[in-house]
Amino acid sequence: MNKLFCRTLTAAAAVLLNCTILSGFFQAQMTVEVSTISLKYDHAAGGSWIPADAVRWEEGLPFLYTVEEGFGLTAGLWAGKTSTAVMAQEEDRLLVPSLDDKKCILYASRPFVQGERVKESSSLETAADQLLLWLPPEAEVSLEGETASGAGGTYWLLEESQVSQPFFQQRELAKRVPEEVRSQGKLVSLKELRAFLDALPWLALGAVLAAGSLVMALLLALCLGTAKRRKTVLFLGAGWVVFLAALLWLVSWVDLPSSLLPVENLLDLGHYRDLLSWAKEGLQAFSGSASCGSLLGYMERQQLLGGCLLGAGVLLAVGSSVFAVRARKGLPGRGEIAS
Repeated sequence: MNKLFCRTLTAAAAVLLNCTILSGFFQAQMTVEVSTISLKYDHAAGGSWIPADAVRWEEGLPFLYTVEEGFGLTAGLWAGKTSTAVMAQEEDRLLVPSLDDKKCILYASRPFVQGERVKESSSLETAADQLLLWLPPEAEVSLEGETASGAGGTYWLLEESQVSQPFFQQRELAKRVPEEVRSQGKLVSLKELRAFLDALPWLALGAVLAAGSLVMALLLALCLGTAKRRKTVLFLGAGWVVFLAALLWLVSWVDLPSSLLPVENLLDLGHYRDLLSWAKEGLQAFSGSASCGSLLGYMERQQLLGGCLLGAGVLLAVGSSVFAVRARKGLPGRGEIAS
């Protein structure tokens, strides 16, 4: 068999395996957990009553997010978007035209858009947690907790005994912040922030494993068909399998807190940079608190560890490239490859 074809096939298989493993991980992490409500037709009112928080507004027009079921290649549950009309208002609920057999999304674990994959929350429990809240200066709220100025507004550190589990950011904001400034507010669960920091070094290791498996596969492809380099081929093949197995093991259990993830793109590095910068400023504002001071130190250590792992990955890539150049010089010329 043509050596060039074998090398191309090996490289393509490596890319395909990596993409399959990583795409499964990305899909699982980006699935939005949601709480839903079914519309029930009120014959007397001529429509369906729905909590006001379930109605979203875009350019002054109301709409609902619904749960849509996909089939075939798009099997699963997805966020749909349906325009609606507000026919009446009664305290914290609105009357809208009925949508037969539709489930509307009330709250979600993070902001989302139409077309994202969703998962219905089977149960909604509560647990004690600390919340870090930021509001613009014009917001008028009455909350029990410590306050500090920062980021052009006010930070709040709230001790709460009943916080939704999983953490539904929109639900917790709705309980504490007036609707007119809710979209400008930021709210983070310190429990979820710690969970995210726990995962940082593992994410860095995952990036190293993904890059390392590709490098091993490319070097293996480069050395295929060379009788003098059979030991090198066996070594690279074993290395490729070990890197892939480690990557598969890692993505099988790492679980990122949904409330801290970006919309649509898991690899939005700018989102994580802004999130950690914002959280760090907030924690520094309450550094006198034992919990915030401890979490701030933990954040710095985890970022340093993640950076060291990524640096080790860069060194691995450079070393592998040098090895590849030397290996290439020892291969047969073009005229011999076509045999």
